[in-house]
Amino acid sequence: MAEEVLLDTPSGEKISALISKPVDPAAQQPSERTLVIMAHGFPGEKNSHNDIFGGLERVLMESGLHSVRFDFRGCGASDGRSENFTLNTACDDLHVILKWAKKQGYKRLAYIAEGLGVSAALLNLPPNLAFMILLWPVLDPKTLFEQALAEDKDAAMQGISLGLIDSLQNADTSGGLIKLNVPLLILHGAKDKQVPISQLDVLRKHFRGPRAEITTFEDGEHGLLATAHRQMVFHHARLFASRYGRQAPLKIAEKA
Repeated sequence: MAEEVLLDTPSGEKISALISKPVDPAAQQPSERTLVIMAHGFPGEKNSHNDIFGGLERVLMESGLHSVRFDFRGCGASDGRSENFTLNTACDDLHVILKWAKKQGYKRLAYIAEGLGVSAALLNLPPNLAFMILLWPVLDPKTLFEQALAEDKDAAMQGISLGLIDSLQNADTSGGLIKLNVPLLILHGAKDKQVPISQLDVLRKHFRGPRAEITTFEDGEHGLLATAHRQMVFHHARLFASRYGRQAPLKIAEKA
């Protein structure tokens, strides 16, 4: 069972996180295990999309990996108001998680991120990263927001603060993709209307790492909620995490 912890932020607000470790006592030592950090999108929380992170948590336990899934401030059980959420605050929260992981003694880290959580992860790449699994990734926040405005301005602006708009318009994940030197697994639905599959064009343009496995589901919609899709997500994640979770991390490359 996952252990709930509250992590302090510099602002004094708390981040709600669930820590999961394999049952086997031999797999309990952080220094000998990979910690997988799961970052949700916005709007969202650590239990979003029919608790996909909860399912992945069990998959990771079976693979002998530790995991932490958490709510960004302004989301779920964490402190803060949703109207104060921005990509910048999400990056600050990820920094808190990374600092906590270092204090716990983890030598290898990995990311599983969905939606806008992918953008935050790419802007916070630790040097001891082993792999990344990206679910319907937002790789070009500015273009995605501009497309949403063009299609339905009222819907695009609903629940979004000026601070979030500003952070989206100024976000650039290309630098993270350029210097990223770890294996990637990308899972995306071809019929996703919230995060179009065209977002992957940024990956194809900038990623220079050793391996990128891209699986698209022809009839998949946002969140890959269909039972068959969800089962395949867990299957691919299990194989990928088992393969790369025990390998020494590759050094994050310097930006070209």
